[in-house]
Amino acid sequence: MGRKYQRPPVVEAVCQFVLSSDTPWDVTIPGLFYEKLIDEFPHRETRVFRGVGVRVPSEQEQPAFFLGAEPILVLSSESRTMLVQLGPRILTVNALKPYPTWAVFRSKIEKAWSNLRAVVEVEGLEFVGLRYINQINISEFPQRLEDCFEIRPRFGPLPASHILAFIVGGLISLNEGRDRCRVQLNNVLEDPTTVVLDIEYSLAQSKSLAPEWIIDWLEEAHSKIEEIFEGSITDHLRAMFEPEA
Repeated sequence: MGRKYQRPPVVEAVCQFVLSSDTPWDVTIPGLFYEKLIDEFPHRETRVFRGVGVRVPSEQEQPAFFLGAEPILVLSSESRTMLVQLGPRILTVNALKPYPTWAVFRSKIEKAWSNLRAVVEVEGLEFVGLRYINQINISEFPQRLEDCFEIRPRFGPLPASHILAFIVGGLISLNEGRDRCRVQLNNVLEDPTTVVLDIEYSLAQSKSLAPEWIIDWLEEAHSKIEEIFEGSITDHLRAMFEPEA
């Protein structure tokens, strides 16, 4: 069990599932899905995601680019701090500030996931990701950056106060390459006292995780994220979050 904080720095936690292309999909699925979540997520709206796609017809050598538009069902809790978003073969669950607890967030993910499986036969998973975005205000920044983070930019004798912008991080391979964890630390140009620590644990090999293993995988992902978070900060910063006894 990881540490619990009275003032956690999480501004958003995100869990996303991308279903395999052989998973059947039709326009009735979002409505059926909503009916199962209406008690906890009563607010409903539809948004349109627009993006660029690529089509390569057999008679052409060059790809043809086109604009695509996909409807996204967005469900929100009464407080508007929990969201469930469903698009064609994509399910996303968001927890906004104030972050509840992992137990609460996990229960919402599990409910959304189990109810999606109740209305569609999930053949496989192309991607699963659990992401935590932490936003930290440091009054000493940038003079005392080393007091707050174990991972940080280092420029030799250059004074930290000269660093106007930075980004550091890495990509970690786990479980014999099945999973990966991305870690990124950067400052916010508009407010030099604000630093973002972004940690995402995700499935690196498509279709390597059976749908029925999702909850166990999420527990493992969350544990690794907690471990990396704690290893990325110092006791000075940890005290700012007011650890619970």
